[in-house]
Amino acid sequence: MKNRFHDLRHTFASMLAMSGENLKVIQDLMRHKSITSTLVYAKLSPEHLRSASEKVNFGPLPIPKKTSK
Repeated sequence: MKNRFHDLRHTFASMLAMSGENLKVIQDLMRHKSITSTLVYAKLSPEHLRSASEKVNFGPLPIPKKTSK
């Protein structure tokens, strides 16, 4: 898989989201007009989702498997 410069935008948004930054702040930093665009970029890792689910004491939740497009 070849990395592209554009991939850094995904990494930037995802790292901010996983560090707890507000989505509105990420939207402004990325200069998106729509929060929907920001949501496309700001993805959470499976480990982050698992950790978040354990905070509410429901135990580990199954992580959805990636689907091929």
